Amino acid sequence: MSEVSKIIPLLEEILALLQNLLSLASRQMNVLVYGNVVEIQDINAKQEAILEQLKELEEKRLSIISSCFEGDPSSITLSRLYPHLDPAEQARLSVLADRLNTTSACLKVLGKRNQELARRSLEIVQKELSLLLPEQSYQPTGEKKVMKSLVLDRKT
Repeated sequence: MSEVSKIIPLLEEILALLQNLLSLASRQMNVLVYGNVVEIQDINAKQEAILEQLKELEEKRLSIISSCFEGDPSSITLSRLYPHLDPAEQARLSVLADRLNTTSACLKVLGKRNQELARRSLEIVQKELSLLLPEQSYQPTGEKKVMKSLVLDRKT
């Protein structure tokens, strides 16, 4: 197996992890709708573990690429690998590239949806909290009250 050929099993591992991430993102969408905080935390923990694994695989991928090609390994595309592979590996890489692109696109769409759902959920919680929390004001009566943002508005 040539050095470039080692990329294919590595990309297959990456695809499997991305598909797991896609499954979790789909599950996360349902959980966000129903507001199950415990399950959201569980999904987030699993997503973080997968992202760590993806980071390790990406480092391996860059290492293999840098050993085969000169220049910045992150700028080397899959199409540059084809001439270094036999026809069976080229076909396998082609299918793999399509699946990686499709999975990545789906992840991007689901991620945006989940982000919007989370934002809307926080808005609802913030409105509910503003109804429950008493207004505290030390301003003299008659002056216009300035509404302060809740803790949820702050970036940490």
